Amino acid sequence: DFELLAKIRKSADIPLVPHGGSGISDADFRKAVTLGIAKINIFTEMAQAALKQAAADLHTEGERYNNYPELIANIRNAVSGVVTQRMNVFGSTDMVSLGRE
Repeated sequence: DFELLAKIRKSADIPLVPHGGSGISDADFRKAVTLGIAKINIFTEMAQAALKQAAADLHTEGERYNNYPELIANIRNAVSGVVTQRMNVFGSTDMVSLGRE
């Protein structure tokens, strides 16, 4: 409800945080940011990316997976990809560092 969000922002004049962001479109996220949303939690999306990557890496037919360092690196890259994509959507890519050189 963008109209309500604008009213809350005008009356509260503080950074706003939605309760969850699962299922919200990129366009709606962008609009919400323009209306005062200052923090968006994306844990569910990050966790889903991690689990999807782990499942893909661990899916081996008749073999034991034995490359734990690669598994962790691949999971980290999958989560980092989600964070980078979301930062682009939220317009925050130039505001913080992801800790990568």
